[in-house]
Amino acid sequence: QFLALQNNRITGSINPSIGALGGLQHLDLSNNSLTGPMLPDLSTSNPHQAYVLGNLTHLFLGENDFQPGRIPDVLSSMYLKELSLQRSQRIGPLPEFGIGALLNLVMLDVAQNALTGKIPAQWGGLVNLEFLLVNQNFLSGDVPSELSRLSKLRAGFFEDTLLSGNALNDVCLIPTLNELDGDIDGDEVVYADCGRVGCSCCHCCDRGECVDHGHIANLNPRW
Repeated sequence: QFLALQNNRITGSINPSIGALGGLQHLDLSNNSLTGPMLPDLSTSNPHQAYVLGNLTHLFLGENDFQPGRIPDVLSSMYLKELSLQRSQRIGPLPEFGIGALLNLVMLDVAQNALTGKIPAQWGGLVNLEFLLVNQNFLSGDVPSELSRLSKLRAGFFEDTLLSGNALNDVCLIPTLNELDGDIDGDEVVYADCGRVGCSCCHCCDRGECVDHGHIANLNPRW
């Protein structure tokens, strides 16, 4: 059920046979030197199994040197609660999560990649999301107003992007955003480049650069 191989300097590509681990719930391969496709065509030894890794709820693949590519579509068919793809050579637009299996997401981390385009309005449908990290990407356009529907949001990181608009002012009104006070530097838990983004509670408004809080995923004792 639990496979944690992070911080081990593992090289090579992910073996497709990992898809045969049907009972796996937690997979952490982060901070290694993995290459090749992020999620190869996973195989299973059970011909009656309709999909692979069907019980997976926690997936951490960040900080690896995967072949540059988009966020894999297969993720939208998994019932994930936590997904971290930080610094994993992801490019292209963000997928339109917000429907289907990924409604269970509590943490979504796609920071420090080369993602482009807008934040999909559908992400406002991720009603269980508590931690959202899209910082240090080439994202642009207005932050969608639908993000104010993330009523459980506890921390949001939007800095070091080309995002604009005033929707984060509404995000600042989400009551749960104050529950992490004292766990990170300062009282605010929303970070954005306020020269472009209107944000009444953002941390970067009064200084020249944002602090990288990529360690936010370690703040929740459940992880």
